[in-house]
Amino acid sequence: MALHEIATSDENCLIGWRYAGKAVGPMLMQSIVSDPSTHCQFVIEDSLGGIEGFVRSYGVDWESGSAKVEAFLRTSEGISLTAGSIGMFVEYLLLNWPFRKLYFETFDYNAWQFDGLIDRLLLEEARLKDHTFRAGTYHDFLILTLDRDRWETSGFPELVTRFRSR
Repeated sequence: MALHEIATSDENCLIGWRYAGKAVGPMLMQSIVSDPSTHCQFVIEDSLGGIEGFVRSYGVDWESGSAKVEAFLRTSEGISLTAGSIGMFVEYLLLNWPFRKLYFETFDYNAWQFDGLIDRLLLEEARLKDHTFRAGTYHDFLILTLDRDRWETSGFPELVTRFRSR
């Protein structure tokens, strides 16, 4: 697994939890890729050189030391987050910038994508009850956080090192 800079050819096969599992078309994808609030972004590449998705940080608040993290994943890979690839990006952010807190936002019906990370690594900092109406029912919007201290004491940096060598 590796991270590399985004190329135009990478944009067509990606899907985002932010968009409720809907395919992200080329126009929307281009607006995300060129979004001025984007801090940095990388393609997630599997061990065979195929594209798994991409990750980005955005909405940076330098004074508060925070940023938001977002991932877009290939539809053929399913919509589950890969803890290792997200971990590689988190590690990159924390090693290179003085962030003290990272935010991950999702709807309750997509929270399963963070299986194994909520409570072990990410904390639910806020839940906006009945925030959006979709498929005939109301859904909560979750704001998950990861702070630098929790990352450093979690054991995840060691897992990322092992994951990177796969």
